[in-house]
Amino acid sequence: MILALLKIGWYSAWRSRKSGSPLLLPALALVFVAIVWAVNFSSRIHPREPALEIYRNWSAMFLSFIVPLLCVFSGVGILREEVEGKTLVFLWTRPCGRVWPLFAKWLVANVVFGILSGIAVIILYVGIMLARGVRDDLLTNFAVVGWDSAALAVGSSIYLALGLLFSMFGKRAMTLAASYVIFVDFLAALLPGELRKLSMKIITLSLSASGATLEGQRNPLHLIQHQELVSLNEALATARLLLAVLWLIIFVLLKTIEVGSERAAGAS
Repeated sequence: MILALLKIGWYSAWRSRKSGSPLLLPALALVFVAIVWAVNFSSRIHPREPALEIYRNWSAMFLSFIVPLLCVFSGVGILREEVEGKTLVFLWTRPCGRVWPLFAKWLVANVVFGILSGIAVIILYVGIMLARGVRDDLLTNFAVVGWDSAALAVGSSIYLALGLLFSMFGKRAMTLAASYVIFVDFLAALLPGELRKLSMKIITLSLSASGATLEGQRNPLHLIQHQELVSLNEALATARLLLAVLWLIIFVLLKTIEVGSERAAGAS
């Protein structure tokens, strides 16, 4: 049964869906690197920022916007694709029940997004360093890639679970998911004191090397980063707590609500 569930999750993770493919992550990284190369060879633009700072800004954009948005949409798709494909009744047959198939799909999606996020970070780092001519010191700061990849993996797992939770709200799922990432999560990062831990942007930036280094500097994320980030232990503890709470809510909802073509997963 476990092998069958993992196969379902693997197929689901790579299935083409409206929410977008996880391959968008390395593809967008290549686009950003191409922009840096184009600017570097431009005769009119002369960037002054060091290569590592350029990488940190692009990496922080992945951490705070691109990965959250793509993962929360993909999380909605975990359930929505079964409703739209009219395969939900087959997925929820015994002995698996309702929870385990969706958990398997979420788990495999974590692995896929975690690996591709790491590849995207490597592409960003190596591409930008080479574009700015920093070849001799390419390995000197390579540790930031590990920290940023780990932060993206943690963040993607939370946002995938959030998307799955939003999928319980029917046709409004995609709207709720986008609103959360763009507005709610951003505004929560601006809350004072301990309340800022409610924002996954703060958590993922705190776990990453790029977010912690850019804290307090004026950059594209300065509206968030003027707030103090949390410690590594606090970020990890909050991420574990959020994940546990999200899956507890998902478990209760799956056991208590009826899910069908008129209810869950944004069916059109």
